[in-house]
Amino acid sequence: MNCGGCFAAFFGQDIPKALPDDKKPGGSPSSKGGGQGSVRDHYITENKALGAGSYGTVCKAKHKKTGSVRALKTICKTAGGSSSKVLERFYCEIDIMKRLDHPGIIKLYETFEDKRNLYLIMEMCSGGELFDRIVEAGHFTESQAAIVMKQMISAIYYLHINKICHRDLKPENFLFHTKEKIETNLLKLIDFGLATDFKPNEAMKTKSGTPYYVAPQVLAGSYNELCDIWSCGVIMYVLLCGYPPFLADTDPQVLALVRRGHFTFPAEDWSQVSDDAKNLITKLLAMKPAERFTAEQALNHIWIKEKAPHSRKEPLNTTSVSNLKNFRSTNRFKKMALQVIAWATQLSEDKIENLRKQFLALDSNGDGMLSIKEISDGLKAAGMKDNDLKHILAGVDFDGSGSIEYKEFLAATLDKKHYLQEDALWSAFCVFDRNGDGKICMDELRHVLQDNSVGDLIPGKQSVEEIMKEIDVDGSGEIEFDEFVQMMRKS
Repeated sequence: MNCGGCFAAFFGQDIPKALPDDKKPGGSPSSKGGGQGSVRDHYITENKALGAGSYGTVCKAKHKKTGSVRALKTICKTAGGSSSKVLERFYCEIDIMKRLDHPGIIKLYETFEDKRNLYLIMEMCSGGELFDRIVEAGHFTESQAAIVMKQMISAIYYLHINKICHRDLKPENFLFHTKEKIETNLLKLIDFGLATDFKPNEAMKTKSGTPYYVAPQVLAGSYNELCDIWSCGVIMYVLLCGYPPFLADTDPQVLALVRRGHFTFPAEDWSQVSDDAKNLITKLLAMKPAERFTAEQALNHIWIKEKAPHSRKEPLNTTSVSNLKNFRSTNRFKKMALQVIAWATQLSEDKIENLRKQFLALDSNGDGMLSIKEISDGLKAAGMKDNDLKHILAGVDFDGSGSIEYKEFLAATLDKKHYLQEDALWSAFCVFDRNGDGKICMDELRHVLQDNSVGDLIPGKQSVEEIMKEIDVDGSGEIEFDEFVQMMRKS
């Protein structure tokens, strides 16, 4: 059976993306921290599309002030009809993306809206789709496949912990961050157009997805979040042989095979693949959801453990430990600015790559968050004393969630030589200076603090007025860039 050359031909049209009748109502982007003014006021866009779908296009966009290069997704508000249900689904996609904070999930920076379109400003990934890498390679080695699957399932684990189901996992919805080789690359999950919040023990009913990857229970109209795990199983199968487990000439025939759930490992393509790999696929593609692996179980499978081993036992270096220790005494506005620099202003990947690796190495269970125990273990391994841990952890966990999120970790460990660069400081300043007049007034500061994507940065104990008074050296009632820089440079 031909593994590589015919792969692209196997993947036809998606199942029509039905309106998710089980989505919770969203809200307009403007009420959830959308960008002020027109998207053209802030970004220069390229005419060449990076991608296109049923509801719009994606192109490259450059921020006029900061020079940051990002991906602009334009969604036509009438593409699926003009009903409120269509808009509700688009708003729900935005709402879900704004809540996500994981190194393996695409970042949403800001949104804009006009009469015709919604505009999503997102992280730029230049490495192309996982789909294209499979077509190019024919199939992956087991080591490559394990590295990809570990990243993929970690992102799904994070979603499921946060009671979010993606519902459209396929190789086209994973992008590589750069054009580097697979072994050193970062995989990003995209396209949350069909994602939804779910409640444990309450079935979802909307039939949606893509024929080769959809779970049988989705076709039956009653399923839970483990439909994502089924899709992961199909993707893993494809990675290792180059074609899907449920293969037929037409979509109806494919769906009939999916409903049966029976698949094999043909010897001509699978004789060199390990039994551990086949075992994991079988667990991911278990017909009964009750017997299907969860994301946590998949990450603990021997194939993942051995083929995609943990990066390091002692990931925290001296600089990161020192930054964590000093972070506790940093004033709250500076903590917020550091998190904005680390997250919202898109520091180049080379500046946060080591921090990302440290975060992932500390995240021993792969859920995309650091528990108190995980970061404590890392600090102890780096030589920190027990009596220092409580104070450090309290200082880093801004929102009091009991765990350290990715952007919290980045903010607390950023190196001064990176965040004190003028372009990084100016980028952060521009996030707060929403009207672009070169000053941060009280209303602008208050507005940013209420933004879902930034609003959890400051504990409620310090008021906006107190923050302004602390930074506004000349008493003008506004924070100018020089005052902002002075605050950031203070030890």
